[in-house]
Amino acid sequence: MLGGLAVALPAAAGTDALGLHAAAGALLAGLLFPRVAPPTTRSASSGAPERPATVAAFRAFGQVLLPVFFMAALMGVRVEPGGRVLAEIALLLPLAVVGKVVPGYLVGRAHAWGRREALALGVLLNTRGVTEFVVISLGLAAGLITPSTYLALAVVAVVTTATTGPAVTALLPRPTGSTRTMPEPSPADPDDTTENGATGVSASEFRTFMQGFPSGVAVLATLDQEGQPTGMTCSALCSLSLDPPMLLVCVGRWGRMRRAVEHTGSFTVNLLDGSGDELARAFASGRERVFDEVAWRPSRHCRLPVPTDHVHRTAECDLHSSITMADHTILIGRVTSVGEHDGTRRAPLLHGFSEFAVWRPGSARQRRW
Repeated sequence: MLGGLAVALPAAAGTDALGLHAAAGALLAGLLFPRVAPPTTRSASSGAPERPATVAAFRAFGQVLLPVFFMAALMGVRVEPGGRVLAEIALLLPLAVVGKVVPGYLVGRAHAWGRREALALGVLLNTRGVTEFVVISLGLAAGLITPSTYLALAVVAVVTTATTGPAVTALLPRPTGSTRTMPEPSPADPDDTTENGATGVSASEFRTFMQGFPSGVAVLATLDQEGQPTGMTCSALCSLSLDPPMLLVCVGRWGRMRRAVEHTGSFTVNLLDGSGDELARAFASGRERVFDEVAWRPSRHCRLPVPTDHVHRTAECDLHSSITMADHTILIGRVTSVGEHDGTRRAPLLHGFSEFAVWRPGSARQRRW
C-alpha cells in the first residue's frame, strides 16, 4: 500500500503543477499497478470470499482521504454572498435526483424488479462522489461554469453521495436471519466418469431422475418488499429438526421469493390437498400477483398470506438462516405454529413424473413404522 501511495501522490502533485487535475495523475499512477486478482480463498466460517489484506488497507485509507479530497476541492473557491447559490442549489438538486433516480427506477421495473429494488437501483445511480468533483473542477478551471455554479454542483454531489447509503438501507433492509453463501461447486473432474463414460450429468438428466421421486406439493407464501402477498409452488421441502421444530425449503437463488422471504423474515408453508393442482399450477406460473386471483386470509400469528382453498395444513415459520448453494438458496425456518384447515384429514396432492396425483390411503401396500 505504501508503495502505491509513494507513486500516486507525486503523480497527482505533478499533474496539478501542470495545470491538470490532481486526480488525473492518480489515475495514471493506478494504471501502472496490476488489478488485484480475484480471491481464491473463502472463509471457513461463512463461505464468503476472503479479500487480500491490501484491498482492505486501501479501502480504509480511502475512507480517510475522501473527506480531505472534498475539503480541498472546495478550498479557494470564492463566491459572492447572495441568494444566487441557494437558487442554483434549489434548481440543480431536484433535477439531478430526478434525472438519475427515475430512469433507474424505470429500468428496474422493466426487468420485473419490485418497486423497492427498482427505486434502490435509481438511488445507487444517483450517487456521484469523486467523479462529479473532478468534472466540475475541470469545468471551473476551463471557465465553463461560474464559482457559484461550481459550489451548487459540489453541494449536489455531497448530498446525493451522503444520502445513498441510508436510502438504500431503508429500501433494502438486511434480513433478520443470517445468510451464508457457500463456495461454488468446482467443475467436474474429467477423470471422474460414470459407467457409460460420461463426464457429468446434464440438467435435463438430473430433472428426469428426480421426477422418479414423487413428493408432496406446497405453496410457500410471504409478503414482498412492498407489503404485497407473494407465493410460489414448491416440492423441495422437508423437516429438519423436531426440537426445536424446523424445516427447510429450496427456492431459486435469483428469484423474487428469496428476496421477499429474506426481507420479511418469515413465511408460511401451505400443504395442498388433492384438489389443489390448479392452485399449484397458478403459483408455479411465475406471475407476480397470483394472490389477486385466489382467496386468502392472514395467518394467525405472522399475519402472512394463507390460501383458503385447497390447503389442508399450514405452518408458520420464522426465517432462521439461509444458505445459497449454486443456483438455489436453502431457507431454514423455525416453525412457530401449525394448523389443520377445517379440522378434517384430507388426502394430499403429490407430484412426480411431471404429473399431479392424489395420495389415497389404502391404495397401495403400507407398512407402519
